[in-house]
Amino acid sequence: MIEVESDAAPGCRGMRRKPKPVVVPMRPVPQGYTGDRARCPACGDDGAGVVGVIALRLVFRCGACGVKFHRATATLADLAAR
Repeated sequence: MIEVESDAAPGCRGMRRKPKPVVVPMRPVPQGYTGDRARCPACGDDGAGVVGVIALRLVFRCGACGVKFHRATATLADLAAR
């Protein structure tokens, strides 16, 4: 029988581990933006609400499919200028 050297642990059979998801910390939503809604880009539902702020962008979460997303153009600075 021929033995082959491998870096994998015994019994692993070459399976790779799935990498851990990256968690980006979000800041709380400013008082004036808590009621904002957006359309989900994945399923088209209009009920996605604001869950936090990342880098001056409002982050929304769709209640129907669970996708987290942000608007491509509007930042808090843009919204405050209105």
